[in-house]
Amino acid sequence: MPDVKIPTAREWMTRKYMALAPDTDLLVALGRMADKSVSAALVVEAGGKLVGLLTEKDCLRVLTLATYHEAAAGKVGEFMSPVPDCVDPEMDLLRISKLFLENNFPVLPVMEGGNLLGQISRQHVLQATKSMAKKIEKELARKAAIEEDAEEVTRRPR
Repeated sequence: MPDVKIPTAREWMTRKYMALAPDTDLLVALGRMADKSVSAALVVEAGGKLVGLLTEKDCLRVLTLATYHEAAAGKVGEFMSPVPDCVDPEMDLLRISKLFLENNFPVLPVMEGGNLLGQISRQHVLQATKSMAKKIEKELARKAAIEEDAEEVTRRPR
């Protein structure tokens, strides 16, 4: 197996993310998420503290409540999910994959020293895996070519 470095969160995360305040009207938040095709938004207080995550699943729960129980929507803070496991920027993608398998969140916040740096998604992990596979394939092809050249040299008469 070729020696390929496993990428870290810092290499694949994005610093672009949708942030919502806990007091944002839920229907406004839902509209923003739908307009941007965002599967989850980080819920951040005014001081920049991460307090939760509003996911598509949270929004669907609200729609169900509103439809079947005639409940008013409310604020993001009432329906958000608690802060999931956070990712350290130096965490490798194998450990991040494990976190994704242990929870049902489409994104995880990337935190360093209590500061929110960005987020990493399951899609980022898939893209990184694809990139690693290409590197491995290229390295295996290079090694096979070297071995083939070595065999050719040993078969030639002197």
